[in-house]
Amino acid sequence: MKAGLQAARESIMQDLEKLSFLVRLLDDDSTVVREEITRGFAEFGPRLKELLARLAEPPTPEQFEILSELLENHQKEKLRRVWPAWLEMEDDKGKLEAACTLLSGYLSGPFASESLKGLLDGLAEDYRTHYGAPDVWRLAQFLFETRGFRGAHEDSYYEPANSNLVTVIHTRRGIPISLACIYMMVGARLGLDIGGCNYPGHFLARAPVGGKIYLVDCYNGGRFIEEESLVNQNPKAKASATEVVRAGADAVTIVRRVLRNLIGAFQRQGREEAAAFMQELLDAVETDRE
Repeated sequence: MKAGLQAARESIMQDLEKLSFLVRLLDDDSTVVREEITRGFAEFGPRLKELLARLAEPPTPEQFEILSELLENHQKEKLRRVWPAWLEMEDDKGKLEAACTLLSGYLSGPFASESLKGLLDGLAEDYRTHYGAPDVWRLAQFLFETRGFRGAHEDSYYEPANSNLVTVIHTRRGIPISLACIYMMVGARLGLDIGGCNYPGHFLARAPVGGKIYLVDCYNGGRFIEEESLVNQNPKAKASATEVVRAGADAVTIVRRVLRNLIGAFQRQGREEAAAFMQELLDAVETDRE
């Protein structure tokens, strides 16, 4: 056991020595050097933030800003490479989770360590422990009453974080589509047939129960609405509303809406570069759809 602890200490010391060397190189503005050190930093993965804090001479604020920019660009390049893969998946629920996982990984930043899958697995296991048999009504009660998931406050509604499912699970606050996605993905782990409804202005979950289609308003406490009640709210648009409800929303439709929300959120913050990157991802989806 002592030998194992000694080996672990030596490994950490080697990591810190390498990291200290990389930090010193952050002041070198050579493109070649920065490409090399970016790969070096990225190799530490989720451990990077912790290791940086243990350095005898941690990065200065200026160096940390350079490092964050390098790693964000690295994340973008990585996401560009892997983004098309989810579009090739056959299982629609798997496609949706894969895309949301990629987006959450990017939105969480280069120092994030938690996985969306682990958080969703935890919610599903928690449901099984307290409720047992899968049921769409009880799952809504579990998420939106017991666990307290609800709509984001008006003053923070358009924050990009509300489209990051990892953040939404932690804060219990989100916009209609992010809350519906969590309901759908936890439901999928329980074997429940919960889909989406691309309703204009307010995304809803969609759950068939006893031969009827119910729409679930995840933003407002997981309220169940009968199809007929929803489409009758606007008699002039009844036909088009019925078509939207009956059609449901596949993974590509949902991801497109998520990306449009992110584009708008980043533009509101004046983060045009981030908005442009989301547009780039959306363009790839649109091209694949053609």
